[in-house]
Amino acid sequence: SFSICLAVSKRIFLDVLKQKYPDPRQYCDYNGQLAFWSGLLTAFSALVLTPLLLKKCRWVTASLVTPLCLVVTEGAFFFTLWTPSKEMHLEMLVLLGTIFFCVVRAAKFTLFDTSKELSFLLLPSLEKMQGKLVIDGMCSRLGRGGASLMSLLLIQLCGGVLASAFVAGWIALAIGTSCVAATWKLGRLVDHKHKNTIPN
Repeated sequence: SFSICLAVSKRIFLDVLKQKYPDPRQYCDYNGQLAFWSGLLTAFSALVLTPLLLKKCRWVTASLVTPLCLVVTEGAFFFTLWTPSKEMHLEMLVLLGTIFFCVVRAAKFTLFDTSKELSFLLLPSLEKMQGKLVIDGMCSRLGRGGASLMSLLLIQLCGGVLASAFVAGWIALAIGTSCVAATWKLGRLVDHKHKNTIPN
């Protein structure tokens, strides 16, 4: 679900970016800036934020940061995009899209991936192997492929990338909200499993 949300929202944002920077050189330059700030935030999160949250907070708290960042930042981006006077808000759209792109990618590569790996630690060896196979081997690829297929269908049905933004936005927000709910439920299971494995 996370891969679908990220891919769908990123595609809309990159199309907005093309409206702001129609010159390919400026567009490539801004993409370079996106990569720089995304890398900088990822490094900060990996060195400071992730160790601090994992040390001080419960598993579910650290795990919820990424899906909540996703829902909040993409929600702000899409609600601004859906306003009737969106042409006047191009600067704001690029700013919100940049925040979404950089913050969510940084959280995904640090907190999200680390939390995912930690959730396997309490499982028996066979379940750990099966879980890794399903999550990393099947679901991540299914998410990316599903996001691409959904985007292609929406673009064909709606007539363009920005024309599909209303439907794609609601789908992405619904899936992102379900990701938050699933993480919360998994957190309760992880906490229960952790309590049962601690000797009295």
